[in-house]
Amino acid sequence: MTEDIESLSMFTMPRVGALHAEVWRSSHPKSGVIANSITQWFRYRDYLKRVLVRYEDANGTYLEVRRRVRQRLPKTPGRHRSSRRVSADMRRLWPLTRDVHLEIESFYVFAKILVDRVADTFALFFLGHLFGGFGSSHVKLKNQLASICQVKNVRPGKLTKMTRDLQERIVDHRTGVIEHLREPRYSPGSSIGANGKIRIEMGLVSPTEADHEFDTRTTEPLGDLMAALDDYLDAMAAFLQANRDKSVLASRQEGKR
Repeated sequence: MTEDIESLSMFTMPRVGALHAEVWRSSHPKSGVIANSITQWFRYRDYLKRVLVRYEDANGTYLEVRRRVRQRLPKTPGRHRSSRRVSADMRRLWPLTRDVHLEIESFYVFAKILVDRVADTFALFFLGHLFGGFGSSHVKLKNQLASICQVKNVRPGKLTKMTRDLQERIVDHRTGVIEHLREPRYSPGSSIGANGKIRIEMGLVSPTEADHEFDTRTTEPLGDLMAALDDYLDAMAAFLQANRDKSVLASRQEGKR
């Protein structure tokens, strides 16, 4: 799949683009590294946009084949012989389901990478280095945002809620359901929302009475997650621009990148 260069994120996210240009123009020796980290925002957002297109194609194909099967199935009770067309379409539904699930899980994987890259930029911008230790950069940002802002004498504003929100909606789901499968009895199935979009809904193998309020961990509509990510990128870019005087770029160190 190809796309026009004008549709790439570096041309469609003016606030992030302005931040990148502003950092790149700085003569501070850290500016090149920070600007490079911002380009990763563009990279992984573009990946997500491509995944969204593939998801829409896979979702549409699945729903059309499912519609044909339901339309051609006998309407009267009893034993019936399926036509060749119905049998062929029914055989297609399983691999088509896998296609849709692949795009949904791919979105969560790249969305997690994107928020980690944003956290990396935050650390480089204010600390001059990445967060230390193992684990997700986004989790470290969420946990350290208040203390860093206190030291820098800035207000985190809506970033506090946004980092927590994305932690729950993207990072925790990707880590605990897709990657590490915190509950080995999870069994992925499909449900279709009112908007006609397929979601992955985790069922539970061998449920017990204690599981009557079990969290099924249903994925969210990818368009909603993309909108939340775009809002976050815009808010983070605005925050970094507004507080450049508290960043490492405001130090007296000057020199070539």
